[in-house]
Amino acid sequence: MICVRRPRGNVILLSSLGLGLILLFFWCPVTADAQSDAGSEAANAPTADEDVETYELKFSRGLVEFGRGNYEAAEIYFDLALEGKPGDPEASYYLGQALLRQSKLEDAEDVFRDMVEANPESGKAWLGIGMVQYNRGEYQEALTSLAAAEKLMPTDALVYYFQGLAYHDLQDFDKSPGRFLRAMTLSPDLAPTAQYYSGVAFFKRGAMDEAKTSFESAIAAGGDTEQVRISKELLTQTVSQMPAGPRKWSASFNLAAEYDTNVVVLPSGTSPPAGSTGISRQKDYRTVMNANLEYRAIQTDTWTIGSTMGVYQSFHRTLSGFDVEDFNPTFYIRRQIGPVQATASYLYNYTLVGRSPYLIAHTAQTTFSVTETPWTFTQVAFRFQNKDFQDGRFLLNSARDGKNWLAGLTQYLLFAENQGRFRLGYTYDTDNTGGGSPDVAALPGTAENADWDYIGHRFSVGLELPPIYTVEADLAFDFYRQNYENPNTLSANGLIKRRDNIYAFTGALTREVNKYFALSLQYAYTRDENNIQAYDYNRSIYSLILNGTF
Repeated sequence: MICVRRPRGNVILLSSLGLGLILLFFWCPVTADAQSDAGSEAANAPTADEDVETYELKFSRGLVEFGRGNYEAAEIYFDLALEGKPGDPEASYYLGQALLRQSKLEDAEDVFRDMVEANPESGKAWLGIGMVQYNRGEYQEALTSLAAAEKLMPTDALVYYFQGLAYHDLQDFDKSPGRFLRAMTLSPDLAPTAQYYSGVAFFKRGAMDEAKTSFESAIAAGGDTEQVRISKELLTQTVSQMPAGPRKWSASFNLAAEYDTNVVVLPSGTSPPAGSTGISRQKDYRTVMNANLEYRAIQTDTWTIGSTMGVYQSFHRTLSGFDVEDFNPTFYIRRQIGPVQATASYLYNYTLVGRSPYLIAHTAQTTFSVTETPWTFTQVAFRFQNKDFQDGRFLLNSARDGKNWLAGLTQYLLFAENQGRFRLGYTYDTDNTGGGSPDVAALPGTAENADWDYIGHRFSVGLELPPIYTVEADLAFDFYRQNYENPNTLSANGLIKRRDNIYAFTGALTREVNKYFALSLQYAYTRDENNIQAYDYNRSIYSLILNGTF
């Protein structure tokens, strides 16, 4: 055998017999016709059209052989195609892939690097480099190259598939399933293998429900493959480790130490009573305890019926008259219909301020959640609330009795393997306290029911970032505009209608301590710009919170 080596290092093999015939043909006695001058040789050189024809023919033959799995033959045809059209990105990419599938990793990388040198914005070239690096076991380097490919080709399934493989081999089982899910969505042909690897990742994480679903999907794809066999074995182990049924109860609590620069009465989100009785304009420390217990009597894939019991308690160091107690049992029924989840609930609130009754409220609410894609969902809420204020600590507080109607829409966007979340929402609500529509406040200086009719517009935005060094960051901003319908009795002349522009910002950092507990640092700022001085205030709250979930 005689070998002719190309500059890239690959070898073309020609038989001695074949080469001999070629030599015999060209080295036989020269005839008169063969002794033509150099001009006739130039006349017989291939034309541009013939080069294009050669490229198209050889490239097509290469694709056929590539599709058949004949990668050695495909390599030869792609080489010949590049002779007809040097530097062609399509032929170069498939040549690199053919070399890669023959485990000629160095040669394949040379091809892909040449593509990047010719065009740094070639997503296919970066994908090829990432695949070479993955096959070498250079997983972190592969992720870097694949990230570059993702920016240039955000809808290429192979990019996400090999990212999933790299995370899997790095045993980063929190990130790999999200990559495989994206790959399956873009290319269903990858689903069997992607489901298998996702199942293994969920199994390693102890997420048995998700592991069971993934293994069942991999098996359903059929075929007598090693992955299907292993999926069946792991499915058996998964089922054996799953609990007998979904847990019917759950519990959570928060214990917080807070510093408040301006203690304000805001139980259940209601506007505070005016003046020093509701807005202290004093700073204080307090301890806050909040606990919630949930029991699900019926829990299936489509129906959930349950109840919760929530308790809130605050203790101020100095301003004990602003201590709040709230008891709020809830009953709900939830139905899952395809991508739509509908929830109807009833909530009862009994609230005390300064150990005296403050509010009794009955709330009926309906919420619809619609999942549009694996990364987006929308929530629509409708609420009716009947508020029965108690005089107790606040004189004439019962004048605020009324009914509230609310409608809201919030759009959610998940990102970073569903570990981050962005939300944007709008809510409309209105209070009707039955005070009529007077042109002038009846009793200036004394609150009455006409003071509390309003129409409100709330705009909200929030961002939950994925963990950075095990710390999660949560940011939220709300703007709430309340337009009161009637002249306010606390206005200077009894003719001014109250207007509230409420700005609220919250930032929190949370770190998990273990499976059950987490610690949070939180800052909350509220500014109520009000045209009635008695209601105008701002406050900052600094909190250290211990969270528990069971």
